[in-house]
Amino acid sequence: MKVSCREQLVQANFPRQRQKMNQGDMFREYLRIADALPLSVPFHILELPLGILIADGRDQASATTMQSVASRFGRVIKTESIPSKWSERSQVIGCLLDPTREISATVDMLRAAYTQAITNHQPL
Repeated sequence: MKVSCREQLVQANFPRQRQKMNQGDMFREYLRIADALPLSVPFHILELPLGILIADGRDQASATTMQSVASRFGRVIKTESIPSKWSERSQVIGCLLDPTREISATVDMLRAAYTQAITNHQPL
């Protein structure tokens, strides 16, 4: 069985605990992993076993915008923010989505829609 790089990262961060966690705990762990991803990328959209995760660590990130965009592609399961471990950002906002379509196609459309939404709503 081939294991993706993302799954290896997840297993390295919480190998045995993973199967004992509820969905909320698992979601927060994925947000912590997203917080560790490069700061050069403004947001991350990841395909996960739980669904699709949108994680945004920008100072101007908005849970309302994130939920609004995500709800066009499926059911928003959970939205939460966690404190960032990086001094460059104060928090990471995340949204877990249960997509109504095939996941990989939804990820691409969601990435485009979220990019457009945050580009159009930049503060002056």
